[in-house]
Amino acid sequence: MKTFNRTYLVTEISHNGEIYRRNSEISGAMNANNTNINKIASELKLQGRKAILLKCLSAKLKGLTDLHGRPYEPTKWIYTND
Repeated sequence: MKTFNRTYLVTEISHNGEIYRRNSEISGAMNANNTNINKIASELKLQGRKAILLKCLSAKLKGLTDLHGRPYEPTKWIYTND
């Protein structure tokens, strides 16, 4: 699974001549259930689909810490081809 780091959220990604669109259902389930990203990629591969992981963190939050002193972590989004 290819991983991209961005400071903004995009609706689709073009990679190697294919267009990948944001899959909110898989991304939401992954965040809610703490599912391993490799597990999601293998399940999509069985269906004949490909996936890209996008880590999105605002440029204003880079290098800053939250109230507990931990650095901000990027939001993870899954993009799949149709």
